[in-house]
Amino acid sequence: MIRRVGRGNGTLLTTGAASEAVIANGFVFVSGQVPDHVTSADDPSDFGLQVRQALANLKQTLTAAGSGMDRVVKVTTFLTDPRLADYNVIYAEAFGSTLPARTTVMIADSEHAIEIQCIAVAGDVEHAGSIRRIANVDGMAPVLGPYSQAVVANGFVFTSGQTPAITSMADQPERFGGKVRQVLANLDTVLTAAGSSMDQLAKVTTYLTDPEQLLEYNDIYAETIGADLPARTSCSVDIWDIALEIECIAALDGSPQEESAIKRFATFPGLADSVGPFSQAVLANGFIFTTGQIPLIGSVTERPHDFAGSVRQVLLNLNTVLEGAGSNLESVVNVTTYLTSLDQRDVYERIYAEVFGEHLPATTSVCVGIWDFTFEIQCIAVGVDEA
Repeated sequence: MIRRVGRGNGTLLTTGAASEAVIANGFVFVSGQVPDHVTSADDPSDFGLQVRQALANLKQTLTAAGSGMDRVVKVTTFLTDPRLADYNVIYAEAFGSTLPARTTVMIADSEHAIEIQCIAVAGDVEHAGSIRRIANVDGMAPVLGPYSQAVVANGFVFTSGQTPAITSMADQPERFGGKVRQVLANLDTVLTAAGSSMDQLAKVTTYLTDPEQLLEYNDIYAETIGADLPARTSCSVDIWDIALEIECIAALDGSPQEESAIKRFATFPGLADSVGPFSQAVLANGFIFTTGQIPLIGSVTERPHDFAGSVRQVLLNLNTVLEGAGSNLESVVNVTTYLTSLDQRDVYERIYAEVFGEHLPATTSVCVGIWDFTFEIQCIAVGVDEA
């Protein structure tokens, strides 16, 4: 059962084609929240006020979806203003002791200083299942901000963005290859502490600061992950003074559907060959997680000639992946779209709305660097049998 929360309850988020929130399989997926006032078309001009307004909008949207701030399990924050310390203070006030897992990155451009995307447990925790929050993990650097290293809920583990810190942020490997190995080792440690493992990974999002390092990253990543490749999206962003950050969603070991908790789809007929070590889709506990889809037609060199064609090709590829994995566009609950320019937004939103129609997912759209592609979409859907 999928329930979509529209715009009728007074909240405002990123403009464009999106449901404010989508509820499915015990989770609430919330579109990227921005600092728009409900009663005004203008953002607050002060950074602190923008943060407070975005968090207030998030709280109101969660309430409308039957959830709350105390049930948020994962937050991804996109900033254009580098005042992370100021953000952390306000964020900590908003969440109190129920800190979600969190990833925070700097993006290339935005109409706002901040955009907040989140996943929460639906309904009352008493009825929706327990939430377990893991703050610091033995053997790892202490957390650097108001977040949990991992949150466990409804058969999944949601991790914070893992960095190359060994015992502290000042203690990191010098070379990029060493940083990648350290991040993946930290991820393994966090997953183990949460009751999962690397072979239970369903979805990985990788943020790099240097696109030239993607090939080296891929080699080390493939060597470490092995045959159990999750769906993956990689893009280039500014992430403070570190070279890369990795966030993930994994299934719990020994979940109720132990025999079939994870099913991986390497590729599908009609898609171009994969350009990295990833599965095109992963089915885990009723959800389908897709790799970031890019505008390839039949090969890396065969692409549409204009941006509108790229949008349509990406959505066509996404549909191919979803149908191959046992779902469809009508069953998509959450979309993250990576653009390279704000000038692309109008064309993207027009085509996106046309394709999804009345089945609009929760959606977050941000501007990042994505190698030599102009557009990428990753999504979460439910299987047709679940929808």
